[in-house]
Amino acid sequence: MKIAYPSLKKQLPLSLFMLSIMVFLVFTPVSAKTVPIGTGSGTISVTSMGSQGLSSGDTLAIQSGTYSGATFRSLTGITIIPTGVGVTFTGAINVGMTNNVKFDGTVLSGVTYGYIFTGTSSHYCFEPSGGTNNNQNLTIKGFLFDHSGTVIDGDPTSPSRIVYNGTPATTLFYNLTLDTLKLLGAPHIYGGTFQLNTSYQNVNIGMNMRNLIFVNDGSYDNIKIRSHSLFNFLIDNWSVTGPSINNLDSGLMYNEGGNGTIRNIYRYGGWGYIVRLWNVSMNTIGDSYLYNIIDISSTAYGTIDSRVDIASINESGSIPLLGGNMHIFNVTCGDKYDTNNGYVTALLILGAMTGNDGHHYTTEMRNCFAFYNINSNPSSILLNNSSGTALLSMSNNLDIPGGVWKTNYHGGALPAGYVTDMHKFYPSPGGPLIAQGTTIAQTATDIYGSPRTGAYDIGAVQHDSIVPTAAITSPTSASSFSTTGTTVNLSGTAADNDFVASVTWSNNKGGSGTGTANTTWTTVGVPVSSTTWSINGIPLVQGNTNVITVTAHDASGNLGTTTVSVVAGSLTPPTLLSAVSQKTHGSAGTYGLPIAVSNSSTPAAGSPPVESRQGNLQLVASFNKPLTSASATIQSGSATLATPTVSGSKVTLSLSNVTNAQTLVVNLTNVTAIDGGIMTAGTVSLRVLNGDLNGDGVVGISDINLCRAASGQTTDATNYMNDVDCNGVIAISDINITRSLSGTQAP
Repeated sequence: MKIAYPSLKKQLPLSLFMLSIMVFLVFTPVSAKTVPIGTGSGTISVTSMGSQGLSSGDTLAIQSGTYSGATFRSLTGITIIPTGVGVTFTGAINVGMTNNVKFDGTVLSGVTYGYIFTGTSSHYCFEPSGGTNNNQNLTIKGFLFDHSGTVIDGDPTSPSRIVYNGTPATTLFYNLTLDTLKLLGAPHIYGGTFQLNTSYQNVNIGMNMRNLIFVNDGSYDNIKIRSHSLFNFLIDNWSVTGPSINNLDSGLMYNEGGNGTIRNIYRYGGWGYIVRLWNVSMNTIGDSYLYNIIDISSTAYGTIDSRVDIASINESGSIPLLGGNMHIFNVTCGDKYDTNNGYVTALLILGAMTGNDGHHYTTEMRNCFAFYNINSNPSSILLNNSSGTALLSMSNNLDIPGGVWKTNYHGGALPAGYVTDMHKFYPSPGGPLIAQGTTIAQTATDIYGSPRTGAYDIGAVQHDSIVPTAAITSPTSASSFSTTGTTVNLSGTAADNDFVASVTWSNNKGGSGTGTANTTWTTVGVPVSSTTWSINGIPLVQGNTNVITVTAHDASGNLGTTTVSVVAGSLTPPTLLSAVSQKTHGSAGTYGLPIAVSNSSTPAAGSPPVESRQGNLQLVASFNKPLTSASATIQSGSATLATPTVSGSKVTLSLSNVTNAQTLVVNLTNVTAIDGGIMTAGTVSLRVLNGDLNGDGVVGISDINLCRAASGQTTDATNYMNDVDCNGVIAISDINITRSLSGTQAP
């Protein structure tokens, strides 16, 4: 039967019907779309949401190729990705009036940097342009800059500089994020305004620069960020290596007005400071933090230059600009030299810390280590030029002087026990840097991501207790294999949250040594380093299972192991040497009757020995080498056999419900030696005939007389067969048992 439903339109007033349609349209989700752009060459221009029919949440997919430039303006909630093998730019990308726009070059499978800038004709790679130039929540991720221009223009002058009035819309950049970038040839990454902070021009608030790799080749000066008016920034996880041009500015970051956090920085080589920071905060006294920094083998000056510059602050302005406090934790600087400046190569150069209104700002320094900083003046961990207040905790900051600069002299060796790795700078376990620092709330991990637990260490690296891992991958990843060779080659991998310092091996059959490891470091701050290792020519003992143990060592002395069992040549099976039927005679002791054995499934020839004692049986079989396991079954006879137990080179067979007057044969199978050899079959056999003291297979008068003659004796090794009831004394009870069984025969 067909049921006709009344029309919704007929049931509702027109106004309610239209309202329901509007609600349906509002709450019906519209799927985000991906819009291809670009032709593989030329330029790209997307200047409004309407020009491509875009909605917030959509993706622009740039076709792979090489472009001379691009413009992205007036976009909201858009992600811009490369396609194919990636996208290369030789000219600037202009961005303006964007909000929540993300360039993401990490989307291609197996590609970290899907965008490449190279040989840009513009001085800048990203150029704010159009309207007021403002960009909010802009993300630039997954770019490789190969000898390109400065990455970000932080001081465009066209049409004019933006004057900040306290709102995000009047910043040049608000919450700018630079993530997963690699710079070859090390151009500048940010060139900002050098107008005084008090003019509030081209302000940048909330910049986040993380996961950056700089590879210098001497073609640029050392400075990466230079600016006034850079506030509330975060610089995190930078690796900077290689030489740079000397005497051109100084420092990775030179910010003459602003505040923020700089952490997890590793620099090897280069020129000038890690940072020169004039502490300035908006509206309130701010705090800047510098921690987990390693600065090794750089040239000129110190590692940190910090101060409050009166010219950069306006404590009574419409938007008050005040100085800030500085906190310097867990910094390592060393092997630095200054040949031509005559300047003290210190960890910290501390300048004036007093504001216009007489306010004294503070600096604290904890858990820092300086070593072998060399110049023409006496080296020190601190040069304090401050006329303000410095709260410096020097009790847990260590300094090893480097002495006077000499031609071709650079650093030398640290005293024993300070560090285990002079490139990544790991402290020696138990050395003078271990557990000497103070606990600091901001630094839960060290520069390589290791948790700071217990007492802190001095310097940027924390001694850790996390065990490394090791794995064997060749010739197999299985737990065992066989070979006919006299030696074996192994290879595999190892990993640690910090650093795999070495890989060693040992053989349970004898021999040990060190493998060859090829350590590959991840980006600074990522808590894993891994290595491939190889060990060649490990000697094997033939006819045995050689258990090879491979051990990964980290810089803190932690060990991680893996093993492989290598069967070398043909393994000799264990040999059954002897067996006894063993019984305990009260307090008189335990005595065993030798029984027949065979190293095959066929019992030994002839009549086996007779067990004359009553009760359950415990048969103990002895082999020529230690065992790991064994199985057993009853071949003939009547009894209940428990699971065999193995101890050393012995197998114990426990039998209950043993029938009297029988021949009992027990099979031994899969008897496995500790070296891997296996005996597939063997037997133990005996006759069971209670009271047959002389073992002739018949209980008769001769057995009764033997028992009567020994009556009253305590059981020992000479008479234990006469103690039929196994109570430790030969007495009338044994005579009566024997007499009662007279005439019984064993088969």
